[in-house]
Amino acid sequence: MHFLPPRVTKAVSRASSGISSTLNAVARSPRLQILVLGCGVTLLATALLADHHRVEAEIDALGDQVEIFVVTSELDAGDSLDPTNVMQTFIPRRFGIATAVDGITGLVATHPLVPGDVLTTSNTSHGDETIIPNGWRGLTIDAGPLAERSPGAIVDVMANGTFLVEGALVVDVVNDAHSVLIAVPQDRVVVVADAASVGLAVLAIAN
Repeated sequence: MHFLPPRVTKAVSRASSGISSTLNAVARSPRLQILVLGCGVTLLATALLADHHRVEAEIDALGDQVEIFVVTSELDAGDSLDPTNVMQTFIPRRFGIATAVDGITGLVATHPLVPGDVLTTSNTSHGDETIIPNGWRGLTIDAGPLAERSPGAIVDVMANGTFLVEGALVVDVVNDAHSVLIAVPQDRVVVVADAASVGLAVLAIAN
């Protein structure tokens, strides 16, 4: 068995006695109790303020936030979108998606969606509009000089005088009224998307 040196034992005893005396004094004095409580509240408020400033700094570092809607369960084409299968969330504006929808009221999925998909004008439409056929995909494209662009219209997609898709389907008119959501066969999506991204793709009414 090991024993502490007498000097250490006396120091510990004096410290314990001092703590005990302090606690007893606080217990007997309402004024000291209020003082101790006030100090505790001050320390807590300081900690909370520091945490608040830290959170604000993190938000500032990310920049402004934008609202997006994310799918939370598997959906088929034509399924209605509502809070049971869609989650509203926010992301930094610099990570935002230009075609993301700003609401889900009256929208349906235009083709199958899986959890994690962000709702955009290319994968949703209003409930009374045309749904993308099986095996096709939707993408948003500038309508160009197209006169007839109501849902259900059949159009051709061209670039540099060449037909990229004959018989594409107009699914929806995008909010800006200058673009439309069209459906094209799966194997033509990349070609049309590439042409649209550089402003070459145009639409023409099909016979």
